[in-house]
Amino acid sequence: MVLKKGPFARKIVIVLLIVVLGCTSSCINDNLPRSTEHSATTPETTSVPSTTSVPTTPIQTTTVPTTPEDEISSPAPIKSPPPQPEFADKMDLWNLKSGPHLRGANIYQRRVYPELDGPDFMGHNPVGPPYTQEDFSRLAALGANYVNISHPGLFTETPPYTLDQNIQDNLDNLLDMIAKADMFAVISFRTGPSRSEFTFMLEDVGDWFDESYLNDTIWQDQAAQDAWGAMWRYTAERYRDNPIVIGYDLMVEPNSNEVGSDFINDRLDIWDPDEFYANYENTLYDWNQLYPLIIAAIREVDPDTPILVGGNGYSAVEWLPYLKVISNPHMVCVVHQYAPHQYTHQWWNSRDCTYPGTCDTDWDGNKEQLDRIWLENLLSTIDRFMAKYDVAIAVNEFGVVRWVPGATEFMDDQMDLFEQRGMNYALWSWETSWKLYEEEVDAFNFRYGPDPHNHKDIASSDMIDVIIKYWGYNTIRPSNVIFAGSDPTTGTPAPPATETPSPSEALLAHVSHWLYMIDVNLEPEIVERIVTSTYDMVVLDFIPSEENNTEYPMAEVVTQLHNAPHPKLVIAYIDIGEAEEYRTYWQADWRVGNPKWIAGEDPDGWEGNFPVAYWYNEWRDIWLGKKGYLQAILDAGFDGVYLDWIEAYSDDNVITLAKRDDVDPLEEMVRWVKDIAEFTRAQQSDFIVIAQNAAELAVCDDYLAIVDAVAQEQVWFDGGADNNPPGDCPLPRTEAEIDTESYRTSLSIPCRRCFDNNLNSPLHTSSEEYLHYLAIAKDKGKIIFTVDYALKSENIAWVYNMSRALGFVSFVSNRALDRYIEPWD
Repeated sequence: MVLKKGPFARKIVIVLLIVVLGCTSSCINDNLPRSTEHSATTPETTSVPSTTSVPTTPIQTTTVPTTPEDEISSPAPIKSPPPQPEFADKMDLWNLKSGPHLRGANIYQRRVYPELDGPDFMGHNPVGPPYTQEDFSRLAALGANYVNISHPGLFTETPPYTLDQNIQDNLDNLLDMIAKADMFAVISFRTGPSRSEFTFMLEDVGDWFDESYLNDTIWQDQAAQDAWGAMWRYTAERYRDNPIVIGYDLMVEPNSNEVGSDFINDRLDIWDPDEFYANYENTLYDWNQLYPLIIAAIREVDPDTPILVGGNGYSAVEWLPYLKVISNPHMVCVVHQYAPHQYTHQWWNSRDCTYPGTCDTDWDGNKEQLDRIWLENLLSTIDRFMAKYDVAIAVNEFGVVRWVPGATEFMDDQMDLFEQRGMNYALWSWETSWKLYEEEVDAFNFRYGPDPHNHKDIASSDMIDVIIKYWGYNTIRPSNVIFAGSDPTTGTPAPPATETPSPSEALLAHVSHWLYMIDVNLEPEIVERIVTSTYDMVVLDFIPSEENNTEYPMAEVVTQLHNAPHPKLVIAYIDIGEAEEYRTYWQADWRVGNPKWIAGEDPDGWEGNFPVAYWYNEWRDIWLGKKGYLQAILDAGFDGVYLDWIEAYSDDNVITLAKRDDVDPLEEMVRWVKDIAEFTRAQQSDFIVIAQNAAELAVCDDYLAIVDAVAQEQVWFDGGADNNPPGDCPLPRTEAEIDTESYRTSLSIPCRRCFDNNLNSPLHTSSEEYLHYLAIAKDKGKIIFTVDYALKSENIAWVYNMSRALGFVSFVSNRALDRYIEPWD
């Protein structure tokens, strides 16, 4: 028995352009095919532009050579994430002892000023730059599970300090998109009553804006401070029950030490915390007297959502010890780590600082050693603070401009040190796909690589690998987080549905572990192992359809599995898009073109398999006839069917026959799946239909309404035709990596042969593409099953953790799917 690969790689996009116009109206969608635009933002406390828009897809792990000829240089595999704990409430997500649990990025938005920004630069809305669902789906696909929303406050900046409906609508939209991408969010307010965005752009005053835009009077205006409390009370009351909102960051980078109450006329510019507090403690300048009032206002309406508080001095690490911690069980202290600033914000044509190397870290005119030891010494301030107050701490901003010498090592060391302390962290920043902004603001866009003159995506870089490595440790997401008191579940819960699930969908809701094994020589001892396993669902070949196994006791096996100590759903694997010469329907004189509906050879090299024109009655009768396979499957007691080769509609030879017959192959495939579902459900109303591959059909609502679940092969790892190699070939992580020399050379020799010898191989498709469409299907309420081909333990563990973190139900085996695998926990 053999199994074919999934979608025809890059050919799919071309085919869809041809056939999508023939699909039903619900299938015609801008997502098909999808664009791959990316974009940008600005770092804090500096005028240096920044951006970070990152490609989507998980980490490409190492394919370790198994023979001397296979030895090549390839990136190290990611370590497996720690086991998922049970949480009492949202505050446990910030627990240092079991963390970090949240690793992600900031997004940045501000009010748009058309007179300054022009009509297009920041987008066409009151808040910009704009974000799209695709921006967040891409971030989640890379492994991030947390977005720090650096956003304008909901109230106006000038009296009478009332709700700005445009700002609220924008925040609501962001939260909706983040939720659909299955990530958590922290609401962080940059601005509000008597505090404008221009407090972060002081070096630019007199350049592209004048001093009239500056507004920092909050630090000498009691009414404005009271309004901050009112703004946050309103915000907490609105978002306290939102399941993805896991924190309120009261004020992004309090900075009264610099601006005073008026940057032009009352500038303090005090950078020594001791000096500042000696003169301004307990005055309106003192953040320590303001933030407790804001917390009190929040707690009037929301006793539980964690509150994040950074210190004065732009929340720099050295100001943390001066933050007076109040008694509140749901408070998190935060720092922003850009030190040493003269290194992290160094301009591209300067080499004053290197890492590891030297830098004037204390502004005294002399260079000091800058290395991991320096970072450890800096973070020891956090260690002492944690020991003193026993409080959770997070780093919700950190970063470095992409071109500074040693930037990759600097980021790697920082994130490793954060990991050691159990601190959650969010880098600066994740950018939008708004081109005008992205093309100008890109200093922090690590996706552009270290060359300051490059302003577009590169296929890969050491920095990209490091960041995605750490994001890959995430296992917690809104769809799978477990809180005490909720229904215990060891696997992924079914996605939320907008309407009552059908009887067949309800049967799948409890499936967290499944076995996919289509060996036609299923021995009794293997059946017994399956019976005694804890699998919830088993996909098996309909073995009596194999010409040498017509007497196989299929019904008895199905009954055994139904009556197992842990009862199982039993699903029949069938290939509805290819004819297989080892099946009982095959006739001796059949070949390509005879009968005429046998369209051609298998494009992936699977011997004895032939794509078919599935709209022909002769092929349909094999399945739907009174003595057809589907009736035999129903009689044997199967609970459903697992449909392979949905992607037949995109095969070149099938398309040729469709043109000759004047039919639309995509419409015909949707009709074919519908006919199968109606035939089986007419006799068994809860009969399950699972469709494998052609994930791009997630945009077709008529199609999704037919199937109960979507399965996708080789999301992250594949093997070769006829099980050679049996797995461990990583797909390109991103669209940008497809067919690049750097990706090709990262492959082992056997995997490289697959890449070179078959342009239709999934190795010419990105994980990003699959995940994009799977996310759409999941968002529409479909259960997602993933099938990856890997045998190495590190790859297996990584796939299970990543797939489950995305809310999918995963299975990993060899490419032939002919071996029994114990359930993975």
